[in-house]
Amino acid sequence: MVNYSNVFADVLAEFESNYVPGDQGDAGKGQATARAGERINRTLDANVGYIGKNPGQTQFNGIAVDALQDKSDGYGADYLTDELQPDGRRLIKLAYTPYPTPAVPPTTGWVQPTPAYLDYPGPMVLKSATPPGPEPAPTPPADTAAILDAIAGLASTLDDMRAQAASDTAAILARDDDNTAKSQQQISDLVEDVEQSLKKAGIALVIRKRRKGDAAP
Repeated sequence: MVNYSNVFADVLAEFESNYVPGDQGDAGKGQATARAGERINRTLDANVGYIGKNPGQTQFNGIAVDALQDKSDGYGADYLTDELQPDGRRLIKLAYTPYPTPAVPPTTGWVQPTPAYLDYPGPMVLKSATPPGPEPAPTPPADTAAILDAIAGLASTLDDMRAQAASDTAAILARDDDNTAKSQQQISDLVEDVEQSLKKAGIALVIRKRRKGDAAP
């Protein structure tokens, strides 16, 4: 089996921390082994899988906590260890140790990796796969929101007032134009009446003068 330590290194880097409580070393290694084994089986070599464990043996949900096996030749290897720290915690780290190739491939013990093994809980926490988005805009205080609403209402009212003023102005201008035309017509009629009156008065004056002339001796 190929040395897949690089895959295990990538998996360990996906956790927020590889330090676990002192009594959780096997569970931490099991988390990483389950994730690495599933990835290798799915993307690199379908013959590589978990090693089954019986009740009472060190295990992580029925599989070896730190080893994988190639079912085609029985070849396997340990990939992890848990190193005790001065503060009592354990550090999950790489420790590749290949097994001797068996003379006859085993017919039992190999376990098919599935995504279900990735859901089993353990002491290590995966980093967030989604980067944090921008913070939402702060919500204005209630008083500020009310003021903004009032300003918006005033702006709308002013627009309505402008539109009404423009309409009223147009109506006044139209009415003034009509009144002006009527006044001009009335003045024209009055001038014509005066002219007619003056003409009639002038004719009457001439007639009177002539009559006076005829009566003269």
